[in-house]
Amino acid sequence: MKINFVCLHVQESTRSIPLGAAMIAANAKKHFEQALSIQIIDCALPSVLAENCKKITANKPECVCFSLYLWNVTQSLALIDQLKKEFPEMIIIVGGPQASVLPDVFADIPAINYIVTGEAEESIIPLFQALMDKKQDIPRITRQNKMPDLQYLPSPYLTEILDLDKYKAALWELSRGCPFNCAFCYESRQNRGIRRFPINRIKKELQLFQTKKIQEVFVLDPTFNYNKAEAKEILKAIAEVAPEIHFSFEVRAEFLDQEMTNLFSRINCSIQIGLQSIHPKVLKKINRSFSKQEFTEKVFLLHEADLTYGFDLIFGLPGDNLTGFLESLDYAFSLSPNHVDIFPLTVLPGTELFEQAKNLDLNYQIEKEYKVSGNKSFSPKDLEKAENIADLADLFYNQGKAVSWFDLILPYLNLSASEFFSLLATQQTLSQNISSPLEYQQRAIDYIFTNKGLTSTMMTVKCLITYFWHSNSVFSEESMEIEIANGYILNPDLQMAIFDYNPLAIIQLIQEGINDFSQITQMIKKQKTRMLIYAFDYSIEHYICSEEEYSFISRAIQGHGRKEQEIPMINNHDKVIRKFLKAGIIAEK
Repeated sequence: MKINFVCLHVQESTRSIPLGAAMIAANAKKHFEQALSIQIIDCALPSVLAENCKKITANKPECVCFSLYLWNVTQSLALIDQLKKEFPEMIIIVGGPQASVLPDVFADIPAINYIVTGEAEESIIPLFQALMDKKQDIPRITRQNKMPDLQYLPSPYLTEILDLDKYKAALWELSRGCPFNCAFCYESRQNRGIRRFPINRIKKELQLFQTKKIQEVFVLDPTFNYNKAEAKEILKAIAEVAPEIHFSFEVRAEFLDQEMTNLFSRINCSIQIGLQSIHPKVLKKINRSFSKQEFTEKVFLLHEADLTYGFDLIFGLPGDNLTGFLESLDYAFSLSPNHVDIFPLTVLPGTELFEQAKNLDLNYQIEKEYKVSGNKSFSPKDLEKAENIADLADLFYNQGKAVSWFDLILPYLNLSASEFFSLLATQQTLSQNISSPLEYQQRAIDYIFTNKGLTSTMMTVKCLITYFWHSNSVFSEESMEIEIANGYILNPDLQMAIFDYNPLAIIQLIQEGINDFSQITQMIKKQKTRMLIYAFDYSIEHYICSEEEYSFISRAIQGHGRKEQEIPMINNHDKVIRKFLKAGIIAEK
């Protein structure tokens, strides 16, 4: 029997990995071996419906299984409807979070033959057996009656159900369940407590990630560090086996300690912490708590270790209002995170908030993926303001990589973070037709500094911002081999920019404790500075160019990709090439 598992991803990205479907497929192969022919089909939402249908039916499957999530359910149902029109005998099975919380809704859709709820690795096996036996009395809904034993589930990575040669990243499941009961989350209601995969399996998967040269691993555990001892064991294994792979973790601040922070600092990683709100009365309504002193002390451990960390905030929570949200935002930015991810509340089916929505006077829009549309204290107008601020904070701070300097300009402007972004929210046209977040930052600085009567220091600040944009981009840009002269290639991490002031002189004064930009502007000399910023020997280097040298590099990059590339020439060409070689700007091919 041919079965295709279809994964309709929200977009093509490094996280578009069909792990859930692959887990089910791996266990099905273990049970049925050669009796089933299984394929996993990756599709993306922007794709044309007909193209996805063609991809799914290319091998003529008898059964197609869909994982339904909040973000893909509408498009998945359209795809299912089209498949049934073209192939009426095809068996359609749906599972995933949406099918698990609303099975009766999907049972009313004629195009869907069967619905499987919950963790389906084991519960779907009798359904597959019944289909192969061509039984006639198969129930429409297969409800999960017990959790699968994680000790016996095969790994889709180790069994090669998921081919890591196809992906640059991996989703890594170390455990299932959650010990908490956050009212906005479905995880703990479905699976209270934590069950863990065997440590031997985890270590084998880790070794495979390293062997396959995976670039990034997203750890799916909602609270990676809940069990401190096991978290530390895994961090030690990562440091030993795969220290160069980037790992993303979600942690709770209260479970951090000095030893764990030291272990995080030994690996390449980023850490996300769910702050949500700083107001105890608001958090109580969603079954969470918060100690500002403890949270600040724990985050300081990350800051001292120079780790990359970020926070999650939610606006529209019951009991919260615009003022309260902005206070939470100010606290989050006061801790200098690398990014702050801000979301509107989503009232998910199956959660406590969904069931209590009427009692909490909580309104949401089903057609907009259950996004909150207002509550007793947070009006629709204020929600719109909060969303505008969230979007601009993401563009300006997260995408603009502003952590290096944002907390320097706020005191000079005599503004809080929320006041800064609220000002920008009044000028929506600033974000239109921009080529990069840096361009938006430059426009935003022009507006706010003009608004505050600080135009004399505007250029100094913009030089600083431009420098940090390029220096923070050195290790994040896609490598590209560019031939710069016969037999030589350009450093793939190179960034280049022209400044009105030497940004290194500005940074030097800041490091000496001078944070007043009016004073800094008076102390530095205005001079055109052409600078190359690049990685060499695992550190960021700077090279101040002559006009001719800068033009030489620019023309080499502009000529890259042409059929008949003309290598630019320069006075003292060989001498310049030797200088560039020694500095690490170019290398021999």
